[in-house]
Amino acid sequence: MDNTMQNQKIDDFFDQLNPIKKVSLPKERKNIAIFFASINFKYFAGNLKYLFLEFVKKNYECYFLTTFQEIYNLLKSKGLPVIKYDPKDLSLEDFNTIISSKYMFLDHDFDFARVDKNLFFMLNDKVKFQLWHCIATKNTNENQIHIKDIKSNFNSLYSGRKSNDYILSLKNQEEITYKDNYFEPKVKFINSPPSKVDSLKEKHDEYELLNVDLDNYRLIKEKYKKKEFNIIYCPTYRPYDYTVDTIFNENKWFQHLDFELLDNFCLKNNINFFMNTHQSDTVHFCKYVEDLKFKKIKIIKEYSDIYPLLYFTNALITDYSSIYSDYIKLKKPIIFFRPDKKKFENEVGIYKDNILSCGQEVIQIQSLLDLILEIKVSKNDYLKKFNSQINEALSFFSLDNPVSNSSIVLRSLQNIIELKKIKHVK
Repeated sequence: MDNTMQNQKIDDFFDQLNPIKKVSLPKERKNIAIFFASINFKYFAGNLKYLFLEFVKKNYECYFLTTFQEIYNLLKSKGLPVIKYDPKDLSLEDFNTIISSKYMFLDHDFDFARVDKNLFFMLNDKVKFQLWHCIATKNTNENQIHIKDIKSNFNSLYSGRKSNDYILSLKNQEEITYKDNYFEPKVKFINSPPSKVDSLKEKHDEYELLNVDLDNYRLIKEKYKKKEFNIIYCPTYRPYDYTVDTIFNENKWFQHLDFELLDNFCLKNNINFFMNTHQSDTVHFCKYVEDLKFKKIKIIKEYSDIYPLLYFTNALITDYSSIYSDYIKLKKPIIFFRPDKKKFENEVGIYKDNILSCGQEVIQIQSLLDLILEIKVSKNDYLKKFNSQINEALSFFSLDNPVSNSSIVLRSLQNIIELKKIKHVK
């Protein structure tokens, strides 16, 4: 079929799509799984990445669906099954694969406000498995959202989250957070551990290193082997920093950090400081620091997968980010740096049952520096103070499994859905 006829067939289908009413899609469905990066930046990370790689490893028919050429090229270069969605340039083969697939996996929100409308209706009829990318630590209940621009999109977010068929999450999420805030009884919960934790190890294969900042990966690994002290800072986003068009205000949380003080401290004490921002902050943060000349602070590449770097760190700094719940697997020190604690807890809200006290909380920057130095000098003494909490968290977050989390998830899925074996060409 020539391109003109192919494009016409796709156009004819798109013409049927009604943004108000769900259209009738082809009834024939194949046991194909689509892993959809449903967020609007260059994403190949999280539970979505590692479960996708497990599917490929076990030869199940699946495709990673992205809207970014860079991610498409990256996966294609390794022979992985990938589809790039572009409404102006979509092959008939890829089109048919998308509409005839039966299952969709995602770990971020899928709703009409965030997804191209044609693609939304092509995917909305799938059996949807929400993997979630985190443990719920921040409140996203409508009552806690005070920002007009964000609240205006809440109905779309709410309806999108209610449309999931299955939610793969730890039991505490089901009981404490998502079920109460978003979901109707029809949604089924599957108690399963996070796949992304499988990457917290010393050696990684070429697929696990896809979309990883390889320069910083090699650097942090080299420093770690030389017994140097590596620390990584992974803060969460601040919803009150946003406006509707995602342009930041002048007074942002990271503009309150004294980077000169921090950098000089690390230089004086021979500390390698790696910084990664939440994906919602990345572009603006990188722009803010692009002209700053750091000596010991390294900024991790935007939108990259940081999990393979974590093994080679000596400690983690975070705040209310769920990354702490994965990092516990390494049994290394965690610092909770919360300079805007009062504002965050009042305006955003937290789920206290999901924030375990397995590390010390600090508010002031000088207290943070003092604590970093304390850990560098005597890491074991610091860990002793939180030993029981760390062991409790390992069990609570299902991080003490003798086999890979991805294999546990896949085993659970095999009891629910029918998957088709295929030999992927790599």
